[in-house]
Amino acid sequence: MNGVVPPRQRRSFQLDRRCYKGGREAGVIRQRQYGLERRSHVRLADLNARFPGLLDLVAAWSPEAP
Repeated sequence: MNGVVPPRQRRSFQLDRRCYKGGREAGVIRQRQYGLERRSHVRLADLNARFPGLLDLVAAWSPEAP
C-alpha cells in the first residue's frame, strides 16, 4: 500500500481516539504515557460511584443460548 492507510482503518483510529477522550472527560478511564505507549485503566471506584450496580450487572451477564 506504499505507506498509505486505507480510509476504513483511518476512521477506526479516529473513533478509538474519540472513545478514549470521552472516557477521560467523563472520569471513567485514566491514561498514562509510558514512552511511546499509552495505557488505559478503568477507574472502578469512580465508575461504581456514578453508576451503582453497573459493574456487577456487566460481570454477571451471559449470552443467551441459541
